[in-house]
Amino acid sequence: MEEEETLPIGFATAPGAVRLATRSLPVGLGALGLVVAWAEPAGAHGFGGEGVLPFASWQLAWSAGAVVAATFALLGATWSRPRLVGAAVGRPLPAAFDRAAGVAALVGRAVALAVLALLLATAMFGPARGASNVAPLLLYLTFWIAFQVLSPLVGDLWGAVSPLDSLAGLVPGRRPGGPVEPAPQLLSQLLAPAGLLGLAWLELAYHAPGSPRVIGWLTVAYVVGQLGLVARFGRGWLGQGESFTVYFALLASLAPFHRDTADRLRLRPPVAGLATVAASPVLLGVVVSTLGAVAYDGLSRLPWWLELTADRRGWSLTLVNTIGLAWMVAVVAALYLGAARASAWLSRRDPDEVARAFAPTLVPLAVSLTAAHYVWPVVFDGQALLVQLSDPFAKGWDLLGTADWYINYTLVSPAQVAWVQLACVLVGHMAAVVALFDRGLEREQPDVARRALYPLLGLLVASAVVGMLLVLTA
Repeated sequence: MEEEETLPIGFATAPGAVRLATRSLPVGLGALGLVVAWAEPAGAHGFGGEGVLPFASWQLAWSAGAVVAATFALLGATWSRPRLVGAAVGRPLPAAFDRAAGVAALVGRAVALAVLALLLATAMFGPARGASNVAPLLLYLTFWIAFQVLSPLVGDLWGAVSPLDSLAGLVPGRRPGGPVEPAPQLLSQLLAPAGLLGLAWLELAYHAPGSPRVIGWLTVAYVVGQLGLVARFGRGWLGQGESFTVYFALLASLAPFHRDTADRLRLRPPVAGLATVAASPVLLGVVVSTLGAVAYDGLSRLPWWLELTADRRGWSLTLVNTIGLAWMVAVVAALYLGAARASAWLSRRDPDEVARAFAPTLVPLAVSLTAAHYVWPVVFDGQALLVQLSDPFAKGWDLLGTADWYINYTLVSPAQVAWVQLACVLVGHMAAVVALFDRGLEREQPDVARRALYPLLGLLVASAVVGMLLVLTA
């Protein structure tokens, strides 16, 4: 159609959405430079110990807060209407991209099913020690970390290759595309965050997170449970309440690639898709749970917490870690709901509605802080994965020719990792400010929106400071 031959609003009539980065980055970097220059470059104690970075962690942390505030000020001076909704429409990509994406999705589904089968087989029948078993790496690296990193870059990859969706098509009485009976909202509201918290608990709180047998049985229980819910509510349950389908689709709203209602592949500015995310209690629970888990991940690496848990073993360690995880989720929830309540009071809106409406704007925080924490595992555990995939059952095989490889710990330096972590935190918080300000303009006049957003802005500034400190000192 003629519309498809023209540049849509996101690329033509809303240039501010596209040019935001070029305007805000100089201001943000200028603020970063001013704060760092003002502070004395005393002994740094960032990632990797003294001298890894030329600035102290507290200098970089407060600089990140200044960048967040400067980004908000810039938006207040240049934006007077919402722009991301129009930009989210995007432009259609050539049909060749659609065909290639379709083929890639079919291959991806086969690979995802094979990885799930390998995870279960090695977890149940492979070596009992996690260090010798590939199952923990398949779960935490290939699944959990990889999809969190890739979804904001390439779109809803999990939705395209999900083995749960492939298996759901085999559930008796539920045909692909068949009628969907909506699940009760309360059920989705409870189970969607529960799955994410369950995986976070296994990784961060349980005393044996790398136990292959535990991973195997929990994976079986989760898959069977989800397919049982599909049998009850239809295949549409996965998009309503299956934790990872919901969460990865939410992360994919940040991506420049998406599919429209006609299932055509389109290109749009990054972050713009957040404007199309509908507010819901399910989404609010997912975002708060994820941020709480990320916050606990940072807390658990601090020296005082390591000292607290140093002498604990087994379920005693699990209990303390579980309390810490629950505490951090509660703290994050309280801080966000408190800021939303203050914003609602300033704008004379319902606090619950405000909390739901602005929850999507926190998604970039979850992505950036998670990416920052997992830089090391991606680099080094990725190498270990290649070694173990060559001999997944520890039988002396060398299927990929990589069984005798060694992990190269000099592949990247601590300073390089620290700078990547800093960039992740900074860019994620700037993206969150853009989404926050734009959604505010959707709901209020510019003057009212700016005033009402100050409590939420304060939360983002605090998040940038604390997040940077956790990343650089943990």
